[in-house]
Amino acid sequence: MINVLAHSPKTLFHPILLGAEFSGVFAFQWLLTKIGEVFRDEPELRDSLEQRLMEILVDEVGHVAFNRMVVGSTGLKFAKYVAAHIADGTSGMTPEFQALGWNANTIRDFDNFDYMSLPDEVRGRAFFA
Repeated sequence: MINVLAHSPKTLFHPILLGAEFSGVFAFQWLLTKIGEVFRDEPELRDSLEQRLMEILVDEVGHVAFNRMVVGSTGLKFAKYVAAHIADGTSGMTPEFQALGWNANTIRDFDNFDYMSLPDEVRGRAFFA
């Protein structure tokens, strides 16, 4: 991803980065649900991991907001187009995602992802634009 960003034309830098941030928010939200399932019998560990992921989500939503402000409507369309591909490619290089159940159906859910599905704490603390 860094190589793609470093060599992309200037006009595509922020749209690609925005797509990567969209995919990050989706992936971390997905991981948040998995933590609840995997560690349901270990409440202290589960709560600690969930809190860490919520901090990451707050940060990621801020990245989305910043990059959204610097792209136009065409850049936004491109970012949305590449986001699912970035999420799919990233997860393909992360065997832990597959071990937790990430598959083709997960990527299909990407188009239905809604920021309103983020936890209240994340939406309340994150910077939206």
